[in-house]
Amino acid sequence: MTRLIAFILFALLFLQPAAARADYAEGLQAYTRHEWQKAIALLRPLAEAGDDRAQILIGNMYNEGWGVLISHSEAYRLYRRAAGKDNAEAATLLGAMTLHGQGIPASRSAALAWFLRAAQLGDQNGSFFAGTMLAMGNESSRDHAPPNALEAYKWFRICAAQKGTPQMAAVCTRMADGLARKSLPREKAAGADAEARAFKPADPAKLGPLPDVKESPKAAPPAAQGKPSPAAPKK
Repeated sequence: MTRLIAFILFALLFLQPAAARADYAEGLQAYTRHEWQKAIALLRPLAEAGDDRAQILIGNMYNEGWGVLISHSEAYRLYRRAAGKDNAEAATLLGAMTLHGQGIPASRSAALAWFLRAAQLGDQNGSFFAGTMLAMGNESSRDHAPPNALEAYKWFRICAAQKGTPQMAAVCTRMADGLARKSLPREKAAGADAEARAFKPADPAKLGPLPDVKESPKAAPPAAQGKPSPAAPKK
């Protein structure tokens, strides 16, 4: 009996996580091959069990209609669950959805909050979008925000130094250089450069709660076979 109990404990602690890792790897492989139904079968149980990587992939499928009917509200729900585990990519995706009103009422201020959260967690794309929104500002009376060239410049410099893609780093460098030429005194740019060099991803516990939403997304429709999209899936 003692040996049986020891084996059960071993299985609970080690065998299930290993199986989950294998299922995720196989599900990711199916996803990248556009084998949508196989990907759903492997990834959905993991997503519902709380795996943030699987939540993002299944969310992408709902967002794009890959193997399921498009449901932005279900994509939003899955991304938000992943963001609750401090997944920076999920925060960036939620920023994009909130900006465009997909699965949630559109709000530029809430979108910026998501992008800044992603940026603070170290996501290069989040830094780019935060910088872009800060540089542009918003002239609408509903969600008014003046441009903030200095903060935008800082996040572009951080973006250029973050792990991600060289292409995005190059874009952020050009954006920062353009702001420096047009809008920033040299001493202010130098101060922002120092902040960017000192940047380290934030401790998620110090970021506070997730950005507020104005209403809860509706439940998703049942999954259905959709037409595979010719676009390459997000990784």
